Amino acid sequence: MEILSFVKQSQGNIVRFRILVDFILRGFTNTDMYEYVSVKGSSQFAKMKFLPIKSGGLIYCKEHWLNDQVIIVAAQLHCQNGLDDIDSETHIINKIANYEYEAK
Repeated sequence: MEILSFVKQSQGNIVRFRILVDFILRGFTNTDMYEYVSVKGSSQFAKMKFLPIKSGGLIYCKEHWLNDQVIIVAAQLHCQNGLDDIDSETHIINKIANYEYEAK
């Protein structure tokens, strides 16, 4: 619910989210919008970036593959305070790495 509330918070966030989803579904790569996060050599984590970058929010995602299709789970919202904090990012990734999902 926290992620949905963040997205609905402003028209800009709604537009940005729609653009992000469209880019992801089309297989486009744009690190200003959706960037893979490397933690312990894993590339299954990414973050959706909302504007402005330094004070906007990030939605951390975990990707799963099922029958040659990617399933992207929006797992954790992180509202930035203007600082790049690698320790916070590592903590979030480690946290969502332990989440279990069942794809059907």
